[in-house]
Amino acid sequence: MVDPLSTADPSGDAACAKKVLAAVPSIGESGSPLGPALDDQEVIDLLRRTLGTIDVMMIGDLTDPMGFLVSADYDLQGFANDQLQIMWSLSGPGVTGEWTSDQVVQYVTPTADVDHGNVEIWVPDLAAPGDYKVSVSIWRVSDGSRLDVDDSLQIANP
Repeated sequence: MVDPLSTADPSGDAACAKKVLAAVPSIGESGSPLGPALDDQEVIDLLRRTLGTIDVMMIGDLTDPMGFLVSADYDLQGFANDQLQIMWSLSGPGVTGEWTSDQVVQYVTPTADVDHGNVEIWVPDLAAPGDYKVSVSIWRVSDGSRLDVDDSLQIANP
């Protein structure tokens, strides 16, 4: 197993870090941070732990985490001026804690009673074999209530 953060540069590959950190849970269901800010070493440890669960490709001395780009459409009715957050998570055999927690994709605030849009979500290609499921949910920020969830996307991982 390649340790993508074992290079002389302790920050690892910045593009890889950005992609993975964008997917690591940082916001709780209520919209509040899951914990205190991480120091540099804690970020490196989290990246090492998280990258250790996904397939990576080495391109020269750069690390490229493998994954899938999932596109999700949403239709909203009756939520004008409510701040909403769109989140995703994984479930299935071999899916570890880093990926089972809801991850914030984006915040939206509809400006009309009927609104729609699309989000693209980078989902990791986990190193552990087994099929897993991607769940996408929409939450109201003001009261932390889940408004809708779609967990129909299955990913085969041989």
